[in-house]
Amino acid sequence: MDRTKRHDRARQSRHGERGAGIVNPRARQRAFCIAVLPPGGPTAKGHDDLAELKELMRTAGVAVAGELIQRRPHADGNNYLGKGKLADLKEAIAASGANLVACDDELAPRQERNLEQATGLPVVDRTAIILDIFADHAASAEGKLQVELAQLQYNLARMRGLWTHLERLGGGIGTRGPGESQIETDRRLARDRIAQLKRRLERSERARALGRSRRELAFRHPEAVLVSALTREGLDALGERIAAEFERTLRDVELLVPFSEGGTLSELHDLTGDIERTDTPEGVRVSVRLPAVVAERFGRYAVNGR
Repeated sequence: MDRTKRHDRARQSRHGERGAGIVNPRARQRAFCIAVLPPGGPTAKGHDDLAELKELMRTAGVAVAGELIQRRPHADGNNYLGKGKLADLKEAIAASGANLVACDDELAPRQERNLEQATGLPVVDRTAIILDIFADHAASAEGKLQVELAQLQYNLARMRGLWTHLERLGGGIGTRGPGESQIETDRRLARDRIAQLKRRLERSERARALGRSRRELAFRHPEAVLVSALTREGLDALGERIAAEFERTLRDVELLVPFSEGGTLSELHDLTGDIERTDTPEGVRVSVRLPAVVAERFGRYAVNGR
């Protein structure tokens, strides 16, 4: 056998064919895959009804230890599988060495609890698997918040099963047990966290929307200064831009104003503040900076065209 074939066979022994999961009896998590499918499913040669679930297992880094499929119109409302198949599942799990049950459906909390009690193993459904994969691959801060929110909302209805062994201590007024109190505490904490995550995501969405809108006061008006009337952000930049734009309109002019036209000199003082002036026999020679439009009004006093 050449080196390429040995490499391919070794790779397949570690990871299996695509959709076959991870065939590794030493893996930390070894899932037994189950599904309820309608009667008369696909019969094509080589078709694997659980290929997609096994691929999810592979992505999550979980080995597939075995599988069981029941053909029936609908899943059992209490146990997901029928009683006979449930007994078969317990035997198959014992022989497989699995330490986890993975279901190719979204389970109701009641179905999940009953399967866990029947098999003695943790049970995860398709939704939990996908959320776990998303949590492992979420890169952005917003993505991580979204995954955490989805996980909390998914788990909120399943919290009751975590404390059933303590619930029995309670039983009516005056005998409330610590189990029920713990459930209420966990639910309250989960709801508080959900509300907090929603607020943070809303703020993040508003910030992204604002960023989008800014990229769009910027695409349409590339020379514009962005200003917030609410936060006053950008007002300093606006003031600097106004000053710069006004400065661009100014031009240096030299005027010779007759002594008899003191009103003109007073007007120039009002427009420019201090002016540079020199008294000459012909009148007052003035050097000033004026807006171009205003400078035209004093054109008749210009010296050498300025």
